[in-house]
Amino acid sequence: EISREEAELVIPRSHKALADQFITALDALDRRAAFTFIDTLVEDGVELEQFTQDLIRQLRGKMVNLVFQNDKNFHFYRHVLDILIDRLEDIKRTHFLPQLPLELAVLECIPDAPIEAEDHKDESDLEEARDQRQDKEEEIPQKVSRVQTEPLSVDLIKEHWQQVLLKSKEYNHSLPVALSSALPLRIDSNRLILGFKYKLHLDTIIGNQKNRMLVERLLFDVFTSSLLVGGEMASAKASESPKDALNSEEDVIASVREVFGE
Repeated sequence: EISREEAELVIPRSHKALADQFITALDALDRRAAFTFIDTLVEDGVELEQFTQDLIRQLRGKMVNLVFQNDKNFHFYRHVLDILIDRLEDIKRTHFLPQLPLELAVLECIPDAPIEAEDHKDESDLEEARDQRQDKEEEIPQKVSRVQTEPLSVDLIKEHWQQVLLKSKEYNHSLPVALSSALPLRIDSNRLILGFKYKLHLDTIIGNQKNRMLVERLLFDVFTSSLLVGGEMASAKASESPKDALNSEEDVIASVREVFGE
């Protein structure tokens, strides 16, 4: 007879119900409840990598539903998904303390949320917390330097492109190198098209889903507007002006050194 544990080695157990409970704590911006829930998962022997994958699927479904409802609260779930996708790889590296990446993710998702003194909240408290979630999302950007008030345009992005490069250091050290040879070309609907001088850099950003999502998150942090990112090889015309583009490998190297402060 095959035990449940042996069966789960072949067909991983789904944790959708547990994921929904964890999302409830995130929705309520309740760090204490989220930490307590993570402890319970560990005590019950839940496989945290599989749990996190199920959590990402559930959050993605909620985000898509809000997008189709034109509900701006989808930004919260997008923010959480960005963080969890990054932390998923950390779970594999911290087998000695597997709950740590999830705990860090909670602190990143709810950076300003108070830890409640009481053990339980009534339904009215939970509803009030959910109503305030959008306000919390607007508070999170105050931690970074952002471009304020002006309508977003490709010219505004070009004007502040150096700020984007400097900020990209905080996300991934491969981003400044790849972005340093890119030039904002245009905005098609809600997608910023970048022109890359080198195909390697185009593939690094646009051909890598994780890096592309990091750039989209980076743009949101700098410009407070949600943009998708696309890319293409820059034409010779696009890089004629030294003011608007990097025209040589020396320019790229100099820009990277400036970004890294070398």
